[in-house]
Amino acid sequence: MRRTREASYPVGLDYRQYDTVVKIRGHTFVTHPQEVQGGQIRTDSSDLGVSMNLLQQGLAWIEPAIVTYGVWALLVILYFESFGAPLPGESALIAASLLATRGDLEIGHVFLAAWLGAVLGDSTGYLIGRFGGRPLLNRFGSAVKLTPERLSSLENAAKTKGFFMVLTARFIVVLRQLNGLVAGSVGMPWHHFVVANALGAMLWAGLWSLGPYFFTDAFKRLV
Repeated sequence: MRRTREASYPVGLDYRQYDTVVKIRGHTFVTHPQEVQGGQIRTDSSDLGVSMNLLQQGLAWIEPAIVTYGVWALLVILYFESFGAPLPGESALIAASLLATRGDLEIGHVFLAAWLGAVLGDSTGYLIGRFGGRPLLNRFGSAVKLTPERLSSLENAAKTKGFFMVLTARFIVVLRQLNGLVAGSVGMPWHHFVVANALGAMLWAGLWSLGPYFFTDAFKRLV
């Protein structure tokens, strides 16, 4: 899978609303806001910075990795992304789903790998937060964009709405990578975390694997 700077845009789709235009074996996929000028995607580095550079690099190797190693590559990507690693997990899941539409992968295996990678990764993050605590997050949090202010805000949310936060975290950028770490650091009960994490991962994996697979054309128009 690679990012393409110039693309033939489907009629009726305003690409000014999106950040990345990706072609995967004949499919065009787009995500996130940015500008289009003269038919080209222009990244505003002041807004996206290093994270976009990482995403651009990631998009170049996702498809070859998944084609070579199958859903195991997807599982590994989502596992490490789930506790802060700067990996394009959602893009990898969508790529795997679109590859499944061509018969390269089994969609059931894609869903299972996504769910398992997300659950295991968030659980690892929870254990890191639980046993490392706030001092560890304060010291190394900047590596995963966890500033002291952001940590305090997330901890307050985890204390007051912990179950709901973990349940919905995978649908929110940054929180998807940090919810396990934060839930562990504030001492959220393990059994509450496990249930919320498993349900949230199931909903998220179902949306981004089964959605593109069963509604490919509609998905490309809506996303």
